[in-house]
Amino acid sequence: MEGALVRDYGQHLTHCAYCGKNDASSAHGMTAEDMSVQTYNALLDRGWRRSGTWLYKPCHLQTCCQLLTIRLEAAQFRPSKAQRKRCGKGKAQGSLGLTSAHAFVLAAWLRRQGRTGVEAREVAQALRTLLQRLPLGAEVEVGAVEPITHIHAGLAHSFERRLLPHDDPSLPETEFELFKKYQVHHHKEAEEGVTRKTFAHFLCSSPLTPEPFRGRLAAVSVIDILPSCISSKYFFWDPGHRVSSLLEIEWIQQARLVCPSLRYYYLGFYLHTCHRMRYKAEYQPSDLLCPINQCWVPFGKAAPVLESPDMPNLCARPGALEGLGRDHLVQDGSPMVPPVRPSKRELLDSQHICLTPSSQPAGGSPRQVILLRQLVAAVRRDALPAIHRLLDNLGVWAEAVGPVWRELVYAV
Repeated sequence: MEGALVRDYGQHLTHCAYCGKNDASSAHGMTAEDMSVQTYNALLDRGWRRSGTWLYKPCHLQTCCQLLTIRLEAAQFRPSKAQRKRCGKGKAQGSLGLTSAHAFVLAAWLRRQGRTGVEAREVAQALRTLLQRLPLGAEVEVGAVEPITHIHAGLAHSFERRLLPHDDPSLPETEFELFKKYQVHHHKEAEEGVTRKTFAHFLCSSPLTPEPFRGRLAAVSVIDILPSCISSKYFFWDPGHRVSSLLEIEWIQQARLVCPSLRYYYLGFYLHTCHRMRYKAEYQPSDLLCPINQCWVPFGKAAPVLESPDMPNLCARPGALEGLGRDHLVQDGSPMVPPVRPSKRELLDSQHICLTPSSQPAGGSPRQVILLRQLVAAVRRDALPAIHRLLDNLGVWAEAVGPVWRELVYAV
C-alpha cells in the first residue's frame, strides 16, 4: 500500500485567535508525510487546511467560531473598481496604457491584411474593451507578425514574480525579515516572538511532494499548487506597499492558459463575524463549503444563514443547490458525498495501518504496513479493548477525512 502516512491526534481545544476565548476553538488534527497533491486537494474539499505538516479541520458542532472554507472560481472573476483601486492599480487600469500610436500602427497592419476601411479610433475602442476584460497587468499578444502587436496594460508599480519551492534554501534569508515586519505591523506581535524557527515550521515545512531575487521584496504568497486549484496558505507584504490577493488571482488566470484544470483559488477559511475576513467575500463568484453536507454552495445563496453563531447548514434554504452539478459536489439536487462514518467491517477490510515499534506484534519490522484485519488477527485477547478504541477513533477520523481515507495509511 502506497499512500500518505498520517498520525491522527483526534479532536482538541485551543485558544481562539478570533474571539479570544481559551479552550474554545475545536479542531480535528493530524500530521502527514509524503502526501500527494491529489489527496490534499480532496482534503480541502472536506474542509481541511494545513500549517506546515499539521493538517486540521474545524469541529463545527463544538467550536466557538464557524470557520468555513471559501473558494473563488478564478476564471470567472473580474475585479471591481474598488478592488483595483485598493491594489494600487486603479489609475493605471483606467488608462489601460493605450496610446494613439498603438491604434494607428495596428489599424495600418489590419488594412494590409485586407481589412479595408478600418480606422485607428475603432481599433483603440476594440482594444480598450478587450483589455477591460483581462486580469490586471495582463499582456495581450495580438500576433507574432510585428513587434508592436503586443500591448501591455500600464501598471502603477512594476512587480517581479518568482515561484520558489517550499524547501528552497534561500527562503529563510529572503522572506523571514519581511514575514517578521508583517507580523509585527499587522498582527501586533512582539519582535522577539517572531523567530526563524517558527517561520520555517509555519511556512517552509510541507507534507506535499512536488535564481537570486533582484530588487526589494514587496510581498510573499505561500501557496499550494494542486490539480484543480491554488490554495493560499499565507500572504504577507511590506506595509509600505499596496498589495492584495488580486496578484494571486491574476497568476491563476494566466496559469490556466497552460494548465486548464487550475480553475479555483482557495482563500482559506472565512469567518463572517470577523471584519478582517470580509474582503474574501468580495471576490466573486465564490462558494462556501457546507460543514454539514460537504458540498459547495454559492456565497449569495449561503449568505442569509451566516449570521447565526451555530453551525450553519448552507444547504437548508430552498433552492440552495438548484442548478449545481459535480463541480459543487452536487448531483440531482443533493450532496454527492455527505459525511458518512464507515462501518467497523469496512475499516477492518480496507484501512491500512502503519505499525510503529511499540505497537507491532513480536518479531515485526519497524514501519510495517498491513491491513487492520491482520493486526486484529495477531493480537492477544487481552488487547481487544484497545482494538475497539482504535476502531472508534478510526471511524471518527475517516468520517472527517471523507472517501480519501481508503488511500491513507494510519499510524498506530
